[in-house]
Amino acid sequence: MARCMMCWPDRVPGATLSGGSWQSGAGIANIQSSVLSQYARSTDATTASTQWKMVFDKKRYISAAALVKHNLSLTATARLVLYSDAAWTNATYDSGFQPVWNRWFPTMSLRWGDSNFWTGKPTLEFIQSLDSPLYAQTLGMTGSLATTVPARSAKWFINDTGNATGYIQLGRLFMAEDWTPAHNFSYGSSLAWVDPSLKDTAMDGSEVFDLRTKYRERIFTLNYMTPAEGVTQALAMCQQLGISGELLYIDDPDPQNSFLFQQTSFIARLEELSPLQRSFFNNDSMAFKLKEVVSS
Repeated sequence: MARCMMCWPDRVPGATLSGGSWQSGAGIANIQSSVLSQYARSTDATTASTQWKMVFDKKRYISAAALVKHNLSLTATARLVLYSDAAWTNATYDSGFQPVWNRWFPTMSLRWGDSNFWTGKPTLEFIQSLDSPLYAQTLGMTGSLATTVPARSAKWFINDTGNATGYIQLGRLFMAEDWTPAHNFSYGSSLAWVDPSLKDTAMDGSEVFDLRTKYRERIFTLNYMTPAEGVTQALAMCQQLGISGELLYIDDPDPQNSFLFQQTSFIARLEELSPLQRSFFNNDSMAFKLKEVVSS
């Protein structure tokens, strides 16, 4: 298991986007918005239409990226290329085409004869039930750390010509540098689904529900930080994000656990700001409570 990654700030809103072919009112610039219903939708599913270019406002460091609330099919692949210049001539990173949907389920958790028994991928019915499908990638791994790449520009390529809708739709793109703590969270951490739906009980005992969108909640503590890491990373993150700023949380970027990668990564906010505590000599600790962003 690799150490968790907390990635911020999002560098996409400050970039200039162009290229591809997009429907009127659903241009590629819409993926710069945190409002997921303000989506970008291509005019068709050809590879010429489902790609775009980016120029950042200045050189930015990127460790991870995520496409959020997409409609990419089970056979879709995605490629990210970063460049050191604004003219897209000197490539510094190329992910190659990666499958958007990797294995999600261990083979032995599936029934013999299931359509996904050999691949372990989610079924079409399953992904259609997801509120905010997410595809995330880290920029390679060196040991247990993601590679951080300086970039002035980028290109994205989506290959999903078999998409049954005839187009691709993207709610948001998030690209950021990471903080990977020197020591991972301690045992006792938790990951839970929270259902904020409202329930009312009639006099006859029947129950009525006002359905709300479920979200994930991640609670953990970093118990072993030097004072320097505690102040310049943990405390600085609280100051920069507050409870309204957003980050990309990746629970475990280890390629050996890739079947859990997409399921435990999400855009989040700090639900509360915890104090930095001096737990013992020359050691700081902080508790974190992350709430998934599920805006419609």
